[in-house]
Amino acid sequence: MATFKIFWLALHASFLGESRALIVQIDPSACEMVLSDTFMTVENHMKRLSGIAAINAGMFAYLAEKPTDRLVGGLWKNGVQQYPPLKSNMKYSLLHGDTIAIAMPGEYLPEKHDYTQAYRMVYNKQVVWQKEQKFWSAAVLGWDGKFIYLIHVRSPYSMNDLAHQLINTLGLTRLAYLEGGPESTLATRDQVSIGSYETDFWEDDSNREQWEVPFAFVVVPKY
Repeated sequence: MATFKIFWLALHASFLGESRALIVQIDPSACEMVLSDTFMTVENHMKRLSGIAAINAGMFAYLAEKPTDRLVGGLWKNGVQQYPPLKSNMKYSLLHGDTIAIAMPGEYLPEKHDYTQAYRMVYNKQVVWQKEQKFWSAAVLGWDGKFIYLIHVRSPYSMNDLAHQLINTLGLTRLAYLEGGPESTLATRDQVSIGSYETDFWEDDSNREQWEVPFAFVVVPKY
């Protein structure tokens, strides 16, 4: 069985761009997702760890202005929380390392693995992201019960709409939002999909540069 598969998936027409998603389907028995934590582009995160693909690793704060600031996201290392989660619905734990599981309960604290938290989009084949009139390019992480999917869409969609499309086309049972707008990136050795549009921040299709990000998940073959 192939370790991974890369393909483009046609989506219904967005108001901007090519309306398609870059998909990396990986076999978790043959690959692991390693956290790279040096500030650089997603493509360079991939090259740094000699990976086959890489994607944003979730929602992290770069720096708090005051000690009392609540930081966005949650990075856990060996069961110790580095950044406290901002919102209670960030309960979608994403493990990587020797085991990959994207359906763990949010309160589970592994002793031997690192993980990050992200916003749930789909849980048990049900879309849990509420409808809203906000649109993004997006990097998301999915699961169909057998394969893990690294997914990036440059064309902007509401996350509720995108979730429904990915359930219908890929049969996903789990889906988590990792990053949106111009920061969002999915890189493989042959192709890179870079985000641009984000409501109230970057409302056009002009971004052509990979933004540097502090963390990325890098897919590395186990053998």
